[in-house]
Amino acid sequence: MIAEDLEWIGAATIALLTWMTVVAGTTGSDDGSVSTWVLVAPTVAYVLGIAGYAVHVIRGGKYRVPEDDRPPS
Repeated sequence: MIAEDLEWIGAATIALLTWMTVVAGTTGSDDGSVSTWVLVAPTVAYVLGIAGYAVHVIRGGKYRVPEDDRPPS
């Protein structure tokens, strides 16, 4: 299960880094600047996506031990 989670996080990270590389490589203006939103929007989406996925994993009980496998108390 951890491998699956890390695959999603890795894919999101690769997508973000690819976007940043493409933007940096295709900057066509003379001064080399890009609009701020072109870099900020994907970064904010990445952070919110990772945080949302973490909350989903924590609250969703993905790693919770099933009731029938718990030792008696």
